[in-house]
Amino acid sequence: MGGKLALAAIEFPFAKLARGFPRPRPEGERPLPRITMVTPVSNGAAWIRGAIESVLEQHYPNLEYFIIDEESTDGTLDVVQRYQDRISGVVSRKTGGMYDAIRQGFALGSGEILAYLNCDDRLEPGALLRVGAWFRAHPEADVIYHSATVDAGGWKYPNVAQPQVNFARLLRGHILFQEAVFWRRRAYDAVGGLNPNLKVAGDWDLWVRMARRTRFVRRPGHPSCFTLRPDQLSKRMDVYWDEVRERQMAILPTLTARERLGIWWERSSERVRRYLASLRRPDRLFWPIDWREFPPPEMRMPPGLRLPRCPVRGTSPDCLLFSARGQYVYYFGKTHVAGCSQPPGEMVPIPSCGSPYRDFRGHSYQVKFARKIPAPGWLKPHDSGFVEPDIDVMSAPYEVPPGQTFDQIVLDHRLDQLEDPAAALRRLAMILAPRGRVVVMTPNLDSAQIDMFGPTWAHWGRGYTFSVRSLELLARSCGFKLQTVRTISRPEWTAASLLRNQRGLGVEDASEIPSEVTEQARSIAAWSRLLWDWRGRGDAIVARFERAPLA
Repeated sequence: MGGKLALAAIEFPFAKLARGFPRPRPEGERPLPRITMVTPVSNGAAWIRGAIESVLEQHYPNLEYFIIDEESTDGTLDVVQRYQDRISGVVSRKTGGMYDAIRQGFALGSGEILAYLNCDDRLEPGALLRVGAWFRAHPEADVIYHSATVDAGGWKYPNVAQPQVNFARLLRGHILFQEAVFWRRRAYDAVGGLNPNLKVAGDWDLWVRMARRTRFVRRPGHPSCFTLRPDQLSKRMDVYWDEVRERQMAILPTLTARERLGIWWERSSERVRRYLASLRRPDRLFWPIDWREFPPPEMRMPPGLRLPRCPVRGTSPDCLLFSARGQYVYYFGKTHVAGCSQPPGEMVPIPSCGSPYRDFRGHSYQVKFARKIPAPGWLKPHDSGFVEPDIDVMSAPYEVPPGQTFDQIVLDHRLDQLEDPAAALRRLAMILAPRGRVVVMTPNLDSAQIDMFGPTWAHWGRGYTFSVRSLELLARSCGFKLQTVRTISRPEWTAASLLRNQRGLGVEDASEIPSEVTEQARSIAAWSRLLWDWRGRGDAIVARFERAPLA
């Protein structure tokens, strides 16, 4: 109680400072706001299908979607016509350019929330539902923006994280990811909409004019994906910056004294912000484009990838971590768990040359120490642990004799590979004795070896990667309580990570591990036992769930 009172006393003086920030409001029975999406296209037959399907597969209940075609001659309309009955409108006419086409699309719709998606970009699954729900809960907010992902030859990377922006920063030329910005029609109409006379910087010009009147709210997650391809408008950066400078010169004479002061402060404090950012600990789960291995080899993802659902809450993922060997690895922020997309069949072969994240190096001084300094002889790693019987977890309650129960069930790296871990635990509860236990071993999302190996950590791609926090939430949701927990690291796991780190993500795992890799792995695993395992940062979690007594 004393701690809570002390915390309240600390937070109270800052309450007035937060008065201008949007506050969540109860949703009640209000419907999701109508969203109007527009896709401008000019000879985009090779790309438009992906953009259309990414929008339609959102299954947003209150969506208007318009496609404005610039009289394409490459068969674009033939592709679009296949979706005619699911699209609000298709217009093919000569326009004054991309931004004029988008203006026409917005004028056709009546949605309260506006956004546009270029023909070669994609919406991530569940994006519009999250956007609509946020705007419904924050009716006073006008503009939100996010970070996004980048698709380069089939490999997906998280793009650079977006900072908090304001009018001054945008006016100085900061670039937002257009496909990840959503805004209310009232803010759009208040500034006169997009400038149809601009060719490539019309989105920046719109952001600046809206930021002059309203606050931009940064939201977490990746709602969209930007595709790198030849002959993109966004590659004409010389034209882009010419238009930006022209618009800056037009805006500068109209600035008020307060706006000029804000721009001066933005420019003057830039060095301080950069210095403070350099002191901040980097996000341990953020791995942007590997420019050393760019462009990566072409990779074709297997068709029909199933997006993982949060094993605790059943929601769609918040953001992408990275892509590897025909899979995408996503992150669920509220429950601190990762999950990979599940291919319905066999993996698509991956080229054996040019592998992203090869020779990845962590930033922590402890990580660098453990990789370079051999462990002393008296420091031993954990042994091989336990082995579970071969059993189908989902069908186990129906295979045991009626009335038979068990005091303990062991799942060694089995729970994390199931499509629905929560359903598996509920089924196992059917054959557990009162106060029965389930012992689980699963990869640890808080492992220090993730800091060491990053995307080349050997446990990625197995299904779900839990943390102690997410296991506790999962146990509670299934009628269990987390009784004991510890973390361990094993040399064979570290050896697999070392080898993948040497070879990169584009190469299949080797069947044999060289002796020098094995020796280094034993040394790292030994250091892990001394430095990290006892702190909950070992490679795997060993947790014991106890079935909660019936009320």
